[in-house]
Amino acid sequence: MPGDHGFNQAKHGHFDRITVMELLKNAGYTVGHIGKWHMGPDRADGTYGIDDIRVIGGGIQQRRGRDESIYSEAIKFVEKNRDKPFYLNVMGVVTHAPVTPQQRLIREAGFSKLAIDRKKFAGSQLQNVFDDIELHGGDINDSMASYLTEVYFLDVFIGELLDKLDELDLAETTIVAFTSDQGPAISRFKKTPVSRKDLTLVGWSGGLRGQKHEEYEGGVRTPFILRWPGQVPGGKINELSHFSALDWLPTISRIAGLPIEPTDFHGEDVLDIWLGSDRSRNQPLFWMNSMKKDNWRLYFRGSSSVALELYDLSTDPGETTNLVKKRPEVVMALARLWTQWQKEIPENTWWKSTSESGGT
Repeated sequence: MPGDHGFNQAKHGHFDRITVMELLKNAGYTVGHIGKWHMGPDRADGTYGIDDIRVIGGGIQQRRGRDESIYSEAIKFVEKNRDKPFYLNVMGVVTHAPVTPQQRLIREAGFSKLAIDRKKFAGSQLQNVFDDIELHGGDINDSMASYLTEVYFLDVFIGELLDKLDELDLAETTIVAFTSDQGPAISRFKKTPVSRKDLTLVGWSGGLRGQKHEEYEGGVRTPFILRWPGQVPGGKINELSHFSALDWLPTISRIAGLPIEPTDFHGEDVLDIWLGSDRSRNQPLFWMNSMKKDNWRLYFRGSSSVALELYDLSTDPGETTNLVKKRPEVVMALARLWTQWQKEIPENTWWKSTSESGGT
C-alpha cells in the first residue's frame, strides 16, 4: 500500500484518493467487484465507482470448494456485460486459512494418495513447516493434499472463466491478470491444541526467503500472469523484470486511453513489460522496512534507518549472503534514496511507529 496515504486502506478505505475503478467508471466502463473486500467499511454499490459489489467470503461447504460461488458470480457478470466495456475485480479466498477441503474434494482432485519427497524442498522454509506438522502429530502428505486440492479447484474455476471469455468472443479484447497480494502464509502453531486447519498452510515460495507478513522476497514477490491474446506473448516467462501493484493504475489508464497526471501517482506505466520487454520499472520500490532498486534489496530496522542487510538478487535470489560490509557504496546510494522517500511520508502515517518486524 502506498506509504504516503497516512492510513491503512484495508481497514479505512481510500477516502478521497482516486482509484482505477473510478477512472474507468468515469470513462464509461461497467465496474464490478466480487469476492473478498479489503477496502474499508463501506461496501455499498457505487463505492469507488464500482457499480456491482458482491462481497463473498467463500463457504467451505460449496460443492467444489471455497471459491466456487465467487467465480460463478464472475461468469454471470461477464455474461451480463458482454456487450459493453467492463472492469472486474475477482478476489478469491483460496489459499487463505482455513485450508480444510472436504475429503471427497481431495479424492476428486486426485491427491488422496499423495506422497511428498522432502528432498525436493531442500533449503526452503517448508522444511521447518514439515517438522512442525510432524511434531504436532500431523502428516505432511495429508497437509499438502489439502493445500493442493484448493489450488487445483482454483485453477479449475479460473479455467472456466477463461473458457467463458472464449465462448463469448471476448478473449482478444479482455485483459486477464492473475496475481496475489503476499507470499505463502505459514502456520506458527501459536495455540493449542493444534487442529487440522493449523497444519495445512504449506505454501511454497520456490526457495525464496520469507513468507506472508515479512518483507523478504518470499513475502512480497508474487506471481503475475497475463492473458491478452494477440498482445501479450504466449508462453513467455519473464524472470528479469520487477514492477509493483502501484503500476496497475498508470498501465491500465494507458491501455484505456485515460488521461492522468503521472506525477500524481507512485506507479509507472509498464505496458511495454506486459507486452514482452525485459526491463524493470525505473523508480525504486519501498516497503515499511526495506527497498528494492534494480537487483539490489536493502533492509532497515528501527527509526534510525541503519541498514542491516543487503542482497544482490541477480546472484543470490534466496537472500543468503549479506553484502553490507562488502558493498558499502551500494548501501550509501540506496540509503540516500530511502531517506528522501522517508521525508515524503507524513509523520502520522499508520505504520511509521510500528514494530521492526513490519510487513504488508
